[in-house]
Amino acid sequence: MTKPNDENPVLAAIEQLAFDAPSEEVTCGIFRHATKVAIALLDVDKQRELADLWRKLMASDEAGEMRWTDDAESAAKMFTDAMTALPDTVPEKAQYVGSVGVDSAQLLITDPCYIGQWDSDAAFEDVRIYQRTDDPQRTLRYAKDFATFAVPIAAEGGKCMNELLAEGLYTKVETEPDNSYSYNGACQTTLASGSGELIGKNGIPLGVVTNTGYGDGVYPVYIKTNAEGRVVELSIVFIDDEADE
Repeated sequence: MTKPNDENPVLAAIEQLAFDAPSEEVTCGIFRHATKVAIALLDVDKQRELADLWRKLMASDEAGEMRWTDDAESAAKMFTDAMTALPDTVPEKAQYVGSVGVDSAQLLITDPCYIGQWDSDAAFEDVRIYQRTDDPQRTLRYAKDFATFAVPIAAEGGKCMNELLAEGLYTKVETEPDNSYSYNGACQTTLASGSGELIGKNGIPLGVVTNTGYGDGVYPVYIKTNAEGRVVELSIVFIDDEADE
């Protein structure tokens, strides 16, 4: 009898089954699949759930030895059904590969070979235009007609843009944001929708830009690989909910 694996209840049950199974014929199907999947499981709650199913296959006699329950066949079917619902392969635990610094509250994902096509001359142009509700021909543009939303506008009786918007005298004109492969395109895209594609001059998407949670900072980057060691997923954590709790 082996010592139970306190760190992993599923593996403990599998080990117990391997040593105490009365018949290879009874356990062959579930044991092979269970070993492959359960070892890779990362979800502790799911591990415990499967461990409970394993325990229904066996019970402890008065001497503390494990034996098959009288209802082992139906319990085995329950376990097999549970395993069938799981994927055949489970991604490996995310591996930390480094961090990325952010100073513009946004991040670009692109192929390094496209950097030469980046339009570095396209400075950010904040296009925010507001239209008078009772006179659509009258418009006010941010940075041109008013410097901030709290500054009085003489042409509007000294009211600031915040007041004009609150009173319904002006509404924002929806404009199509620039999504060019440039800093201006990145800024306009994140301000308009939070994230999106950036398109090169050839009409091909060259990158994806997104805002970064709370803004500037240094954010951790993780990857997951498959059994062949190939990267199957990349993730960047902007807000760690577990750390905030």
